[in-house]
Amino acid sequence: MALIVRSINDGFDTSDWKVGIVDGADNIVVDYHGKYCDEGLKAIADATGSEYWIEGTTVNLCRCEHGERVTLGYRNGLTKIQPDVADNAKVYTRLFPTGSSRNIDPVKYGHSRLQLPHGARYVDINTDRYGIIHHYEENAFAGIFPRYTGTVSSVRSEERADENGESFTVYYFKDENLPFDPNEYEIGGLVKRVTFQEGSELAGLGSDDNGTHYFEVNFDSDSREFEIITRFDDSGQLPGGVLVPKPSDRYIPWNMRMPDEYYALAEAEYLEAVNEYNLRHCVDVSCFKAPTDYLDIEERGLEFHVGQRVRLESEDYFPETGYKNSRITKITRKINRPSQMDLEICDALSTGALEKIKGNIDEVKAYVQMSRGSLPDIIRTGDGTRFTDSNLLSALRTLNDFISKTRDDRTPYDLAVGGMLTAEQGWQTKGFVGGLTGLGGMVSKDGDGKLRSLMLREWLEVPELRYNRVEISIGNDWAAPGGGIIESVEPDVDPATGQTLRTGTVTLHLEDGEIGAVADDDICQGIFHDGVDPANNSTVDSDDGRGNFLFSGFHTVYFRITDILETGRNSKFRYMLRPTSANWLHSFHPSAAMHFVGYGNFTKKDRQNSRYSTRTYERYLRDVADWEFGEANIAAQFGDLSNLTIGGVNMYGYSAYLDNIYMSGTIKNITSAPLRMEIDLEGDNFISFGETKKVTCRVYKGWDEVTADVTQWAVSRDSGIVQDDAAWALKQKVKDFAGMLDICFTAAENDIGSNSNTTSTLFTFTAKMADPTQTATYQLAI
Repeated sequence: MALIVRSINDGFDTSDWKVGIVDGADNIVVDYHGKYCDEGLKAIADATGSEYWIEGTTVNLCRCEHGERVTLGYRNGLTKIQPDVADNAKVYTRLFPTGSSRNIDPVKYGHSRLQLPHGARYVDINTDRYGIIHHYEENAFAGIFPRYTGTVSSVRSEERADENGESFTVYYFKDENLPFDPNEYEIGGLVKRVTFQEGSELAGLGSDDNGTHYFEVNFDSDSREFEIITRFDDSGQLPGGVLVPKPSDRYIPWNMRMPDEYYALAEAEYLEAVNEYNLRHCVDVSCFKAPTDYLDIEERGLEFHVGQRVRLESEDYFPETGYKNSRITKITRKINRPSQMDLEICDALSTGALEKIKGNIDEVKAYVQMSRGSLPDIIRTGDGTRFTDSNLLSALRTLNDFISKTRDDRTPYDLAVGGMLTAEQGWQTKGFVGGLTGLGGMVSKDGDGKLRSLMLREWLEVPELRYNRVEISIGNDWAAPGGGIIESVEPDVDPATGQTLRTGTVTLHLEDGEIGAVADDDICQGIFHDGVDPANNSTVDSDDGRGNFLFSGFHTVYFRITDILETGRNSKFRYMLRPTSANWLHSFHPSAAMHFVGYGNFTKKDRQNSRYSTRTYERYLRDVADWEFGEANIAAQFGDLSNLTIGGVNMYGYSAYLDNIYMSGTIKNITSAPLRMEIDLEGDNFISFGETKKVTCRVYKGWDEVTADVTQWAVSRDSGIVQDDAAWALKQKVKDFAGMLDICFTAAENDIGSNSNTTSTLFTFTAKMADPTQTATYQLAI
């Protein structure tokens, strides 16, 4: 503070400025090199969690609050009280903390980042006063993760030579108290690392990962030693010289999951840090604008200064106590009546104090100029003079610096408009070219738009949609008695623990006059992408034939409607999530904008029938009164029947399953049907080293097997290496192929080839009949 005040005095050739009240604080490092004085003051105030303010020419570093407390209120010195928010306040009421991903194994932990206890996703503060204002914070919690802080118990080194014969040293260290084997807690794809802590010669050294310095290490489970991977750069070897590990050095290992007990400790530390963050940042930042009653102020003989303590009385804004103790942070006075003021009363810290320094200096300059009778300074084009209230811009400088209202103009900077923006002739991007192969975007004065792409986060409502000639759908298509689109979801939360429960409330998105197609006990399913926590989305596609579906990149939601809350339009209902089971391990709440289907009902017979179609089959369901459906619920199925077993009969191929058939025509086996070949590969087409797969080919014509009528068999291989495939074709078993072939992948015999640039080899099996036009082929990638 003394250094800054001395700089102010030196800059203006005066000795008037001095240090006033400065609150004590621990030693804090503040980098103010090359900063202006106001920036240095702000940096100190931010670092100490305080504020700086000016009284005359005295610079203070403390909360600006002083004087005997004065009582003010409506009709008690004030003509009105108007609530506001501090200009410099960082306001939020719902904090979404983002935990660290370090030492987190998403498979074992169930999430890709550290979670709060009980899986809570956010913490609310003051929502009753300000509503819900989101804030996402990650940096403040980056250093909290499941971790073990160890102490080096011994160090040894070995001399090695590199490929050029140059010698270097490898360092090893032990931690006798390490309670687990890091090799048993590896995370796939990650290299083990350690970070040395304060007090070690290696603290702050090594490779840099967003401000975290580390060394890559190996761990020997037998000797229980860490090997530090030696690094080389322009300064030489690291570790090396005097920068080496030593006994008693403290370190933290990472890029490995921890034993289970460390996660609960990390979650508790995470919650404590979140609470401390809220205490520091989510203060009551409400401000009140209050014009004074100048007659009352004059009668009471009150004189206010910035920082004046006040007791602000209001039953409306402070119903619990009737008042709020605060202070005055801003005063605007009428020049001709100083007792008529606009007060700002606020608790939030102020960081704009240098404006008062600038104001004092400007006032002095203006007084000097006025006393000499000189005109204000003119700032011309190219002049770097600082703007003040005592100088003016030239006309040419004004044309160069500010957007014109009288001629075409542009600015390379962001332009914000506080009100409605009206473009009378429309708008377009620079370099716009129309047509299907054009560039940029344009919206005409009539509202016609030409854009490259459009992403919407909520709804799209149009009277007509025009598609390409081909319509593509990925997912399931349902026709069912129930379903809808969700407008909002409110999961229930345990007020004692903050844990999200398995129940909640859904509000439907309905058009004017639309009635929600939902009823009590509907069994519902929805598919949605989780953009907040992508780890919740599936990585595979799956359909077990019982109604349990997974789609890659999405998560599947199952819930039961328990109560229709709004019965006029069925627009709002309560729900309960499907319990987990051996067949279904997931539990997700529905989401806003999610489409869902009610494919059955636990109690209502008339809501238990539906139809759905996938990419490969179409199925009709009946009497669905549970989360899953079995063979009794399948009334009919068309297409691929591979997932259908009825009465112990495993069906396959593209066929039809029906209860009854009523017909007036004929059933005929089409003997002219083309030949087809089917392959038996002992379960799957994956082969591991050391295995042999027996391939059996069968040939069919219509429904009849005609394998015995094949007159000529052939097999070829495509591994991507022509010479190797030609040599393989000369093998005796290949030349003798007659519908059966052993494909080997062993040390003694390798039939899949040795091309390292491909992950599969293509085999083509051919069967010819006596009629040369009758040929069947099958291609197999293995």
